[in-house]
Amino acid sequence: MSIGKLKQYQDVNVNATLATASPHKQIDMLYEGALKFLVQAKVAIEHNNIEARSNQINRISDIIFALNDYLDMEKGGELAVNLAALYDYMLRRLREANRDNSIKACDEVMSLIVDLRMGWQGMPQEYKN
Repeated sequence: MSIGKLKQYQDVNVNATLATASPHKQIDMLYEGALKFLVQAKVAIEHNNIEARSNQINRISDIIFALNDYLDMEKGGELAVNLAALYDYMLRRLREANRDNSIKACDEVMSLIVDLRMGWQGMPQEYKN
């Protein structure tokens, strides 16, 4: 199987899994994907691969937009407002990472996402449905 076909199969598999997962699992998968693409963006920066860096940062940005779309501003109250502001901050840092070839900006976003994911995974079971 060629690399292109393998990538295409993996994308279809991830999309199928995402479509059938619970909302809680979907968000966890988005955090996981963002972390994976951040690692790839950092490698691209280290190798001065501008196209790969931009592609990975665009993928991370798309994930953060998706995470923002999950927010329920009515039910979520202050927490939703704070998460929206944090997602906006992460998007700004990603733009800086792309513009300035900055591993530091990627590391900061990665740290924030790790913290969010750990909190998300630690949520009590009754809220995971």
